[in-house]
Amino acid sequence: MRYDAHFAVTEAPAQPIRRRRWVRWALAFGTIWPVAAALAVTVARTEPDWGLVTLTFLNIINAFGLSPFARTPLFLPGRGQYDEFEAAALGVATARAHALIALLLICLTLAAAWAGAAGSPVAVMPKTWLLWAMALAALFTTLPALFAEISIPLPEQERDA
Repeated sequence: MRYDAHFAVTEAPAQPIRRRRWVRWALAFGTIWPVAAALAVTVARTEPDWGLVTLTFLNIINAFGLSPFARTPLFLPGRGQYDEFEAAALGVATARAHALIALLLICLTLAAAWAGAAGSPVAVMPKTWLLWAMALAALFTTLPALFAEISIPLPEQERDA
């Protein structure tokens, strides 16, 4: 506090975040289809074409343009645009998303280990593994934003409550 009894403003107040209802559905679709495509290619025992790999790569940046919760991660200086509740909810959503992805990785690894012995399809071609890597990278970028969009109510829902 200064001596003239005026408080110095150290941080600008949080700006309202413009959110749209359809973003939740777009993020859900962007979360599900890369894994479904990689699973379909693996089960069909075919090699994916470069178009599918490129489309899956472009899906990695899907959340960054859609959700305001994916535009500035918690560890960057832009974190100040979230209020306390939104920052806390985004942290919880990110932790839950990463726990779910870790569980998915464990399940996929066990399935791949047992599938070879059982004669079930396993990803053996390099492009199939690349497709799986792109699908998991898309999950890491899209799932935390999806969980944050679901856990934080839209402004009109707050007003109606």
